[in-house]
Amino acid sequence: MMLVASSLQLYRLIARKSDLDFQLLQITNARMRITSILDRLFTNQPDLDPNNAAVIAQEQLQERVQRQEKNMDALTTKIQQEKASIEEQINGLRKNISQGIKNAFGANPFQSQGG
Repeated sequence: MMLVASSLQLYRLIARKSDLDFQLLQITNARMRITSILDRLFTNQPDLDPNNAAVIAQEQLQERVQRQEKNMDALTTKIQQEKASIEEQINGLRKNISQGIKNAFGANPFQSQGG
């Protein structure tokens, strides 16, 4: 019964890790979109008077983007920390499951069967 519970926990952790990987991918894609938009915005904009409304709007946009990037950095760090913790739990569960199977059946399911 313990092997079943450990296996279910392992699958739950693997699913959570996959979800975290997907979240990191979404953040990376958002960063790439923002970078692309900013590149086009600043490349296509001629040098203007600093008091011009367009220049002021650009500066405000740049400040908002910088705040978003800081938020993304914080979220990325949080996700990476959770992912590292989950990976440690996964490794521990795999060892426990492997030992339980070895004790019960004399085999290690996580060892490669090749020579």
